[in-house]
Amino acid sequence: MEPNTTTKGKGKYFKVDINEASVLDIFSIYFSKKIVRGTRERNIISFHPNVNKKILERPGILSASVLVQLCFKLIEQLFSGVGSRFEDLINIMFNDNIFTQLLINKLQGKLPVLDKESESYVSAIGCLDKRVDLDINPDNSKYFPLLSALASKVVYENKNFVKAAVEGQWKMELLGSYDFYNDDHGSNTTQAMIFHDKHANPDRIIVAFRGTEPFDANAWCTDFDISWLSFPEFGKIHYGFMKALGLQEGDSWPQHIDNDDNPHCQSMIEKLSSLCCGKDEQPLPEIVQAKEGQNLYAYYTIRKVLRKMLNKNTKTKFIVTGHSLGGALAVLFPAVLAFHNEDSILEKLEAVYTFGQPRVGNSSFGRYMKKKFKEFGVTYNRYVYNNDIVPRVPLDNSVLMFRHFGNCFLYDSHYFYKEITGHLHEHYFMRLLFTYMKMSWDAFRKMAEGLRRPKRESLPLLVIRFAAIWFPWSAFVDHNPQDYINSVRFGRVRPGEEN
Repeated sequence: MEPNTTTKGKGKYFKVDINEASVLDIFSIYFSKKIVRGTRERNIISFHPNVNKKILERPGILSASVLVQLCFKLIEQLFSGVGSRFEDLINIMFNDNIFTQLLINKLQGKLPVLDKESESYVSAIGCLDKRVDLDINPDNSKYFPLLSALASKVVYENKNFVKAAVEGQWKMELLGSYDFYNDDHGSNTTQAMIFHDKHANPDRIIVAFRGTEPFDANAWCTDFDISWLSFPEFGKIHYGFMKALGLQEGDSWPQHIDNDDNPHCQSMIEKLSSLCCGKDEQPLPEIVQAKEGQNLYAYYTIRKVLRKMLNKNTKTKFIVTGHSLGGALAVLFPAVLAFHNEDSILEKLEAVYTFGQPRVGNSSFGRYMKKKFKEFGVTYNRYVYNNDIVPRVPLDNSVLMFRHFGNCFLYDSHYFYKEITGHLHEHYFMRLLFTYMKMSWDAFRKMAEGLRRPKRESLPLLVIRFAAIWFPWSAFVDHNPQDYINSVRFGRVRPGEEN
C-alpha cells in the first residue's frame, strides 16, 4: 500500500495573512523598513528567506492587497446580507416563476417566502440571463466549448437548479453537485459539479468549477490575495487558488488523505465486498459524500469520482472547465494530477476550457503545464471577452511575475475573435482614460445591439450595460458568463483576417 502522506518538496513562499491585521497595520506595512529588511510584521506577512526581494521593495502593492482584503472581511456579513436581499429583489422583478408563486401564496393567505433552493430561484449571475439552452449537436466543433461555457454558468446556481438544467434540459446524468472545504476560510466555499454527457461519441464527463460569487467576501479575498507558493516541480502558483482546490495542512499535496481516496485500498474493499455479497451482486458503493466530522476537498473528491467513472469505460474522456476563479481551479486540477503522476487519469483528459480566467502561476508553471498538456494531448483554450479585467490580474509585472500560457481566444464586443499567445493587453492599466472611454462606448453599443437582438441580451443585462456607460465598472460587466456564452456561440474571425 502506498503511504498516506506522500508529498514532494515545497519551495519558496510568500504569504499575506489578514486574520490579525488592523487598519493601522496597512500604514505600518507601507512605511515600515522592517519589511524591506526581510522580517515579519505582526505575522501578517511571512516569506521564504530566499524570496525575490523586489516584492518587499514595493510596499504599495502589499498594503493595497491587505486593505482590500481587510475591507471585505469587515463587511462580510453586511455584504452577504445585501447580496441576499438584492438577489431576492431581482428574482421578484425579473423571474416570472418566482413572482407568480409569491402572488399565489399571497392570494391563498400564505406567507410569501422565497425558496432559495427552488429550481426557479437564480443567483445574481443567473438573473443576468437565465437561458441555458444547448442548441447545437455534438458533431458541431463548438459543442464542447459551448457546453463548458454553459456549465461554468450553471454551477453558480443552487443544487435544484443545477439538477433541472443538467438532467431536465440537457438530458445528461448529474454525477454530483458539491460544496468543498477550504482550510483558509474554515468553511465550504469551493463549489463544483460533475455530469456525464452520453450524447457524444465517445461519451464525456464534464467537471465544472464555480467562480467568484458577486457577494461572497471570502471569494473576493482569495482573488485579491497576492500570496503564492512555489514547488520545485512546477513553479510558483497563487496560494489562494491552491487552498480553494484542497491544499492540505503544512501547504502540502499528499498523494492520499484517507483510505477511501487510495485506489489500492479501494481495490481491497471491492474484493472483500465481492466475497461478502457474491460475484453477481453490486460491490460496496463508492462514498463521495462527507462522513461525519470529515470535510470534502475538491481535488481529492473529484479525482475519486473520475477514477471510478473512467474505469467503467476505457473510451470515456473528460473535460475540465470554469469561469473566473473556477477557470483558475480548472487549470490547477490537472497540474496536481501531474504532480501526483496520475497518468491513467490524465490520459483521459481531452480538454481544459476556461472563461475569464485570472493568471494562476509564473512562467515556470506555464512551461510545466505546456509540457504536460502536450505529453497527454490535452487541448487548452482560454477565452477572454473584451475589457474583462479578471484575466489581467494578478499583475504580470516584475514584482508579482504571474503569467498566462497557452492559446487565448480574445473576443471584442462584436464577438469577433483573434487567437493570441503571450501577454494580454500589457498597457491595460496604464491607459486608464482610453480604456474607460472604450468601455463606455462598448457598453452603449452592446445595449443598442441588445435592444435590436433581444435573443442575445436579457433585460437585467441591458440595465447593467446602461449603468456601465456612466460608471467605470464595465471591466466587471464584461466578466459576466453570458458574454462568454455568446462569444462561443456567435464568435467568428473578423472578415479579412482568416488564415
